[in-house]
Amino acid sequence: MSKSPPRILFLSRYAGFAGGIERYMHATAQLLRSAGYELDCACQEQARDYDLFAAGFDNILSLPEALQQQDRYDLLAVHKIFDRPWLEKILACRSRGLALFVHDHEPYCPRRHYYIPFGRRNCRRNYSRVPCTACALLASPRHWSHGPIGQFLELACEFPRRLELFRQFPAVVVLSDFMRGNLLRNGFAPEQVLKLPPFVRTGNCPRTAPAPLHRPPQLLFVGQLVRGKGADLLLQTLARLDVDFQAVIAGDGFDRPKLEKLVAGLSLQQKVRFAGWVRETEELYASSDLLIMPSRWQEPFGLVGLEAAAQGLPIAAFDLGGCREYLQPGINGLLVPAGEVDELARQTSALLRDPDRLLAYGQAGLKLAREKFSPELFLNNFSRLCLSGRGAF
Repeated sequence: MSKSPPRILFLSRYAGFAGGIERYMHATAQLLRSAGYELDCACQEQARDYDLFAAGFDNILSLPEALQQQDRYDLLAVHKIFDRPWLEKILACRSRGLALFVHDHEPYCPRRHYYIPFGRRNCRRNYSRVPCTACALLASPRHWSHGPIGQFLELACEFPRRLELFRQFPAVVVLSDFMRGNLLRNGFAPEQVLKLPPFVRTGNCPRTAPAPLHRPPQLLFVGQLVRGKGADLLLQTLARLDVDFQAVIAGDGFDRPKLEKLVAGLSLQQKVRFAGWVRETEELYASSDLLIMPSRWQEPFGLVGLEAAAQGLPIAAFDLGGCREYLQPGINGLLVPAGEVDELARQTSALLRDPDRLLAYGQAGLKLAREKFSPELFLNNFSRLCLSGRGAF
């Protein structure tokens, strides 16, 4: 490898801000380019705000174009591609560095969400063809893309083949110890799975007053309005608070009509505002006093929480997934056993009555973000990975 920073190609399904994965890709590309790297992106289709997303890269290519030019790149980094023919073509690029970035549960969970449909209970098992295929088939038929027989074959035959292809990547990058453990349980080798914590920009934090910035306190939820993110659990929590508050729900999704009805049913119309999808969330964080993360889903990392901590915003969350990477209970926020709405409401009410503790949590979160997730630390870690010769790098 030359001494100059490498040329890197990101490969993914979407070019555009379809979700958190694309936000991560865009922010990472901008940072690496500012450090002298060349960053191209190859995609299968365009998504929301394509032009803005594309501006973060040197070039946007189709997958066929990119693989024809594979010799230009020192590293091919796969972020979200699940089509087996494309994975086979990418793995054939053996002369290039190869890395698989695993952002969610799809590589080892055919149901994708890593929870059991009955009661939406989170799963802990490793992949097994018969029980996992049966579990995935319990999804609503409207989500079957190939009909009942085709869907069965897809899950029972294609999924394990795809998982085996993922296991063939010489390096697999994750953001949290939680995700590393999941991959190890699913047959990935310890030396293969590399943890690369993300970065966040902190800037200047205005939270220096000895009390919350707002009266009543302003509460915030940021995420897709789907069942796994737990916005309905947020509303149930808000209805149990014994202090005054205002709340903003930032995000959009299929469940918004149901959530709006739930707001009315819980008599929260004067307390809760739906802000819709918000691309730039810094102003939301700056105008809030507490982020609430009531997820049902085991968040692989939960970048929203880290972004909030970087703005000096305390966090109250259910103790699931990778949130302990940036949320230290009793230091910069609250961690409550998963699904315990009454306990989340009790602890949140107590925190909102204690402005000094609220301020201390925010300052501790800002300190943690600066020390563990700085852009400089990310660049150093990424550079060491690229230069170490380990795995794909």
